[in-house]
Amino acid sequence: MWFQQDGCPAHYARAVRDYLNEEYPDRRIGSSELRQKIDAASEEINARNFARLVKRSFVRRCRACIRAAGKQFEHLL
Repeated sequence: MWFQQDGCPAHYARAVRDYLNEEYPDRRIGSSELRQKIDAASEEINARNFARLVKRSFVRRCRACIRAAGKQFEHLL
């Protein structure tokens, strides 16, 4: 499932909220709860591990860009 909190009315329409509540009962969270979960998760990140993960992601994206000859590749990641 994709999270879309960009203020677009289509992403917050009553029909969309009703559908999400029906398909994913008790799983929808508000923005304040999301912030709390992100804050809690960020406290568990240590600098060394974070740097390693960022480097790995950067290298993977560079390789994908090369394979795609500089064309759009984000959808392949």
